Amino acid sequence: MSPVVVAVALAAALACTWIVMRLVARRTVRIGDTWGCGRIGQTPRMEYTSTAFAEPLRRVFDQLYRPNEDMAVGVVHPESPYYIQSVTYKTTIHPWFQRVLYDPLVRGIERMAAWTRRLQSGSVNAYLGYIVFVLVVLLVWVIGF
Repeated sequence: MSPVVVAVALAAALACTWIVMRLVARRTVRIGDTWGCGRIGQTPRMEYTSTAFAEPLRRVFDQLYRPNEDMAVGVVHPESPYYIQSVTYKTTIHPWFQRVLYDPLVRGIERMAAWTRRLQSGSVNAYLGYIVFVLVVLLVWVIGF
């Protein structure tokens, strides 16, 4: 295929798409409230946060991720212990599968890369020697069968 033909075909497809979109697409923009779970008068305090979104997944994978949760009640109202003025919540995840699976794999790859780095000396003579060595090994292997 000719690169010029491919470029012209892509340009023609882009132009046709632009023309069709200009003719078919409506220009009216609708502005409305975001979905508020059926509530009227949604406030920023009622937003669906990432923590609320991830909570079901955290419960399902609780045994796999083994999260640590720490909740501390900061200041209690002097009138009643039931009125709390601040709460601190902290959660951490200890990815045991990363330590068991990925870390040894990465260490092995790093060791192989360090070994390979020693082979790449930048010398053309060394590279030609590698090629001759591999060809001799292949020749011995083929003749051996």
